[in-house]
Amino acid sequence: MISNLLAGKRKIDTQDKLTKIGFFEKVLTPLFDILFHPTLELECHESQSYSDDCYCNNPLTTTRIQLLRIIINMCDRDSSNVLNKDLFLSPEEINLLHENIIQSTLKAHHPSIKRLDNSCTIKDLSLAIEGLNLTVEGQDAFFTPEVMTKNAFENVQEKGLLHKIVLLLGRVHPNSSFSFWLASCIESFLRGFHVPHQIFVAHTGMLHKLVKQIVGNEITRFNNIQISYDLLGEIVKFNKHNIIFLENLCVKYGWVNSLPEHALCNVVDSNVFFRSLWLSFERFDYNFLCQKQRPDQEQEEIQNFRQVSKVCQAFNKGGLRWFGLLVEAVEPSLISQDNICCINTSLILAIFAERNNNLEQYFNSLLSIQSKDKTNEEILENYRNVLSIWHKYYTLKTKDSFSLQFTSSLPFHSFQRMKQKIQKFMEDSLANIRAAK
Repeated sequence: MISNLLAGKRKIDTQDKLTKIGFFEKVLTPLFDILFHPTLELECHESQSYSDDCYCNNPLTTTRIQLLRIIINMCDRDSSNVLNKDLFLSPEEINLLHENIIQSTLKAHHPSIKRLDNSCTIKDLSLAIEGLNLTVEGQDAFFTPEVMTKNAFENVQEKGLLHKIVLLLGRVHPNSSFSFWLASCIESFLRGFHVPHQIFVAHTGMLHKLVKQIVGNEITRFNNIQISYDLLGEIVKFNKHNIIFLENLCVKYGWVNSLPEHALCNVVDSNVFFRSLWLSFERFDYNFLCQKQRPDQEQEEIQNFRQVSKVCQAFNKGGLRWFGLLVEAVEPSLISQDNICCINTSLILAIFAERNNNLEQYFNSLLSIQSKDKTNEEILENYRNVLSIWHKYYTLKTKDSFSLQFTSSLPFHSFQRMKQKIQKFMEDSLANIRAAK
């Protein structure tokens, strides 16, 4: 019953009322400790078959997964939801996060910044993180192999629920159904891109674990691949600290080119992660331009992230290729909630291309898309139909349009306007192709 209430139209009221009566401390955390006690066996081997209908016909598995569903729904809302989510971390973890992690990285990457205490606002912290530089003296001293791969909160005595979920995810096989549900809990927790929460998850060793599993082809199950990319996207979205973390990981372990190559091989699963990077790069670039235009030159200028980041350059190389693959990825007759994200990502690429005066190049790239199964005319016709379905979907589901606006930080009318521009271009192009026959 609680799970259904948390998934319903009044879910925010339900979340807040449950928090108010102590549901988190009195029920959720103790129940997690009981159901996932280390002495209990977990059905977490690779070959485990799983069905949403039967939950493997195991009552304990059913109850465990239902609890994880409740945790996901307790986090899910289109806002930062900071007060409720802070309950997932213990006071000891919060103090260690601010004192040892955030202060150290600010000192290493932004030496001129004043020290921030625990009472600083999230706005102050976000601005400080936005001002980090990628290449400065002392960054290697901070992002050591141990910092990047180990759990910085491993020795904390009082572990919060989020930390327990992370540790459990490290125990299970990456292709198990429990891995999917545990990763979904963390991904749902991170939605809203709250800077300290993102940094906490990255420094539990989770960032290294996810990238290593992706580039090492350790995950083969479809749902698990997608949630791994989605979780990776939530860890880095709009968070310069974590993208610098990702940069150091990729450079030091030789993943600079292999990560975008793996992502390009499966755009349906990876497009949310790619979108998170693209949104972040655009924000950093915008902040850099704003900084350059400021008359006050006393403050040290931040770097142009696009020019110094090897990961950014590696993903930028595939810009037009990404656009073409996203256009091809969705069939009008096979649209689902999973692949409709590809349409959103393609529209975001076009919106930013227009902002950077490259839209004509993106449009022209549509005319050169080659496919073994379809002619260029069929590809354009499919994409036009897909955009029409996309428009109907978001017109009927206003909640989803608000969610798209929240997660991208772009107004929904920008998506609508770009959809109209692309459709107009394709209609003209199709008319020219047919007239030339």
